[in-house]
Formats: sequence, C-alpha cells, structure tokens
Amino acid sequence: MLYPEYDYRTLMSTTLPPLLWRLGLLALLLVVVLGAGTAAAIALGASDPACARVPLTVVEPAVTYLQTSPYAFEVAASNTGEFTSAWGVQVGEFTALITSDGYVSTTQDGTRDWRQFRHIRSGRNALCVVIAADQEAILYINREVAWRGQLTDVTGWTVVTEGTTRMTWFSAR
Repeated sequence: MLYPEYDYRTLMSTTLPPLLWRLGLLALLLVVVLGAGTAAAIALGASDPACARVPLTVVEPAVTYLQTSPYAFEVAASNTGEFTSAWGVQVGEFTALITSDGYVSTTQDGTRDWRQFRHIRSGRNALCVVIAADQEAILYINREVAWRGQLTDVTGWTVVTEGTTRMTWFSAR
C-alpha cells in the first residue's frame, strides 16, 4: 500500500454511534426541507417587488391617478387589437408601452425606441412600476426588470394606449 494511514478499509470499518447517524440524517432532512421551502416561496413570488395593494375599481386610460413618492403600482391587461397597437403606463414624462408581439418602448422624450423583450406574452401582461423616494424608478414587465432610471416628475401615473387596441383589463393596484 502506498499510504497505509489512509486505507479505506480501515475508514469503512469504523462505526459511528447510532445517535450521530440519526443527527446527521435529521440535519440532512432539515436542509432539504428548508431548501425546498425557500424555492417554493420564491416561485410563489415572495421576492417580487411590492406593488401598491389598493385596487382601483375601474381602469380608465388618460385618467391620472395622483400619488406621492415613494409608491408602486401594477396594471395587468391583454391587448387583442392590431399587432402594431400598444398599451402601457405613463409617469410624468416617462412612457412605457408594450405590444402583443413582444416589443417594449421606454422613453422620457416622446421618441419611441422599440426593442424586443422576451418576457412579454401574447395574452395577459402585467406592468409594475416602483418609484423610490429619490425618484428612481424600476419598470417590471411580468416580474422581470425591463427598465431602470431616474424620473423628474412622479406625482401621478396614467394608463396609455396607442393604435387600435382591444383591451381586456384584469387589474390595477
């Protein structure tokens, strides 16, 4: 033998007391249960951004809902209109629009900069905007960060549409 002090047969013949085996198995079981519980909690949205929890009874495009920062809101809808039509939200001069074929435009100066965003679905989509006290904003589309930036006017928000839309509003909160 090359290294007799590391003979695996000697290590294998060493027995542990049953109490240590039970404690080891209990610790392993605890790690597996906590890991599965954490994964399930994250999958159910435990780490999602906190959007406003006060539901609005009616979603009206072009109606401004006044708020003071910090705040957050979420709008969920489905657009079955023309594929070139879009819907979204506007906060001050910032506008975020999405199309049903997977494009998003985020602008603060009115020019459209359409780009693909793979998390946009052809059916129901949710837009969530979180605005911090320092007026830094984060736009989430279907729980994925789509835009982050600084805003100048955050006193209110509104829902906007562009083109020939056929909207089904699910929630605004």
